[in-house]
Amino acid sequence: MDTIKILHLEDDSNDAELICTTMNEALFSFDYKCVENEKDFIKCLLSAKYDIILSDYSLPTYDGLSALGKSVAIQPDTPFIFVSGTLGEDVAVESLKQGATDYVLKNKLTRLLPTIYRALEETSQKEKRKKAEERYGTLIESARDIISTITVDGKFTSLNSAFEEITGWSAKKWIGIEFKRLVHPDDMAKAEQNFRNTFDGNISKPNEVRFLCKNGEYFTGEVLITPLYTGDKINEILGLVRDITERKKSEESIRNSLREKETLLKEIHHRVKNNLQIISSLLQLQTNKLSDPFITDILKDLRTRVIAMTIIHKQFYQSEFLSRIDIKNYAEQLTQQLFYIYGINQDSISFSVISDKIELDMETALPCGLIINEIISNSIKHAFKGIIKPEIILDFKKTEDDRYVLNIKDNGIGFNNAVNFKNAESMGLQLINTLVNQLDGQIRLNSENGTEYTLTFSSLNYKKRL
Repeated sequence: MDTIKILHLEDDSNDAELICTTMNEALFSFDYKCVENEKDFIKCLLSAKYDIILSDYSLPTYDGLSALGKSVAIQPDTPFIFVSGTLGEDVAVESLKQGATDYVLKNKLTRLLPTIYRALEETSQKEKRKKAEERYGTLIESARDIISTITVDGKFTSLNSAFEEITGWSAKKWIGIEFKRLVHPDDMAKAEQNFRNTFDGNISKPNEVRFLCKNGEYFTGEVLITPLYTGDKINEILGLVRDITERKKSEESIRNSLREKETLLKEIHHRVKNNLQIISSLLQLQTNKLSDPFITDILKDLRTRVIAMTIIHKQFYQSEFLSRIDIKNYAEQLTQQLFYIYGINQDSISFSVISDKIELDMETALPCGLIINEIISNSIKHAFKGIIKPEIILDFKKTEDDRYVLNIKDNGIGFNNAVNFKNAESMGLQLINTLVNQLDGQIRLNSENGTEYTLTFSSLNYKKRL
């Protein structure tokens, strides 16, 4: 602890020496100055800053209460302690009311040091609080958000400078006025409810409220309020309002831009689908004019591949999020088209899909869809000669390690064992192997009881294209 500076107003040298002797027992070093009249007392107050002021109550040419008044006026933060031989209870109470820190009777000087220690500690705490208040006051004033306190009846008791910068209103003129006068009518119920909930002791979540500016316009504020307690009672609300008007405009601009891009993307998928449908129709027209079964079969196969891509684009522009399609719905629509193209009655072949709601993106859906087309087309064309109850089952699952397992099985006559599936000459089987490689997947063929394909793959990462 630094040296404590003590000023003592005392006309009796013996009492001054006794008090100085008592002070020598202190745990701190001190600088002691004793004066005996008003002139010297005031001169000392004006010329130096003291940590403790001691004073007799009754002096021949001066009185303690007058000295107290001068001390409070010149050095208001310095503790003032009466050390007197006679100090009645009424006088002691009056001195405390006028700003004295404490009093000690001369016949009980053992209380002097504890009283001084206590006064120094209280002064230290007051100084810390004062510095903290000044620091926090500076932070509040320099904050870019509006910070305010509001009474239980909804009136402002304080507003920082950000209020004037954001709204254009004078902060002083709004002190004592209800905050509701600034709230947009459409947001009033929400603001009042949030205010009442906070006074009930509930935790307030951030919410958006529009506030009136001086120019007649409204700004959007993100509001956070919290109760201020005096003991166990809420007596005020602390409010923080952040101006998010520009953020809201930016968000709306982004939403508008996304809507425009979604519309454009839908239009692209729609046009691609229409163009593919035209190609499909041209292939059908050409097929109808040909009599060679070999050529017509080739054209039908080409048409199924075009339709497989057509359905993909159709589902993408009909999808809510434009980025993923439901593979179960896709397989059902595709199979209906395959039955139609190959002239198969849908009741003659049982087709079922076993799948959870699994969605694929464009990168993965297109090769997967073409593989489904090739496998089911092969089953429809070649698998069911002599089979009484033809059946195709498509089972599509997602594993715990985020891989997909596609299983397509029929109960037909089975695959010709003489054909090398991995190095087949037919375009359909070559296409299946190429698409499996594109998916970076693995495929197995089982021909023991009908034909069963099992394809395992992961979702492809989107590759950015110039």
